[in-house]
Amino acid sequence: MAAFLERLGLFPRAPDPRPLGAIAADIEDELAFHLEASTRALIEEGLEDEAARAEALRRFGDVDRIRRECARTLMGERIVLQRIQFVLTAALLAAVVFLVLASRETNARAAVERERSLALLAQIEARLVQGEARLVEERRHAASEPALQPPPVIDRLPVLGQSAEESPAGAYLAANGTRTDLGTARESWSEAFNEQHGSWRHGLRIAERLAALSGSQGAEILVQVWNELSVEHREQVMKPFVFDGGHPHALEVLELGFEDSVHSVRERAVLYLQTYAWQDLWQGDGQGDRWLAQWRDRPVGEVLRENAERWARAYAECAQEREQIAGGRVEHLLEGIEHVRPETLAKAGVDLRGILVEAGVCAIAPARLGGLPAAQRAIAERVRSWCQP
Repeated sequence: MAAFLERLGLFPRAPDPRPLGAIAADIEDELAFHLEASTRALIEEGLEDEAARAEALRRFGDVDRIRRECARTLMGERIVLQRIQFVLTAALLAAVVFLVLASRETNARAAVERERSLALLAQIEARLVQGEARLVEERRHAASEPALQPPPVIDRLPVLGQSAEESPAGAYLAANGTRTDLGTARESWSEAFNEQHGSWRHGLRIAERLAALSGSQGAEILVQVWNELSVEHREQVMKPFVFDGGHPHALEVLELGFEDSVHSVRERAVLYLQTYAWQDLWQGDGQGDRWLAQWRDRPVGEVLRENAERWARAYAECAQEREQIAGGRVEHLLEGIEHVRPETLAKAGVDLRGILVEAGVCAIAPARLGGLPAAQRAIAERVRSWCQP
């Protein structure tokens, strides 16, 4: 049934069929992989093993919460599919019953319609014969008109650089490290990804190499190969462009994920975008499209600073009014920054503490927000921790 739905386009990808234990083990492997990678990077920067491990855990955030979110994402598709299967089965049974009951009436109507169709065809044939001369004249007149030109092809990379056909030789690095043009580099990186088409770890490793390329090369090449990547790879390739402070072209990459047809890819893109937007863009009213259209071409530092300032002003203002707290406005603002990564702002040179202090966020008494639900209070406490020197 899952494969049937996938062919119909009703379900973008069959859910993970493995037992829950296997899914949980895979989640643990991925979390351990990222923690180990972060720890190794900190050790290379000069930290001791234990200190590096502690700092990696601190940067990673609430491991239990992330583990629950991963499990919810993986299991959500299975639950949705089960519901779709139930509804489709009921609909198909109803359709079969209806068709059996209506078969006799349908045959009778078909005979009547057949007679009508024959009569109509006779009329059409007569009209075609009468209008043959006029049709020939119209065709001759149309042939004398200038041909319509097809619309121009729009390049997806007006900001990042030239198209694959216009790129100069030697301007890009292929996957093997040789300098070449964009078209050849694209083919080599596509082949590198496809060496292990279904391995998310392999896709992440290749994406890390892409993100490390100078300038906009990595983002340009990723735009070129995106539609050829497996779902497992598309779920991972955004990470190196947003983690550890973010890439200068992170928003162009995240837009690819935000526009993807697969739910799990879009969901990851939305979570990563919270650091830049300081709001939840997972809305069905075009909010995410409008935000990306406004900010995607701006420098990352400006995007981070201005969106943080806007959120801080709104949060400080709402926290001063009990009606706003009771009405859920403060909860909404806090939920929109659950996945913000302060280290991204720090690497971009944005003074997050200064923004919060200037807006009055750091002066909000904890007791004033004591009536919030536990989840939102935890986020509010995390915001207060950003006020520390």
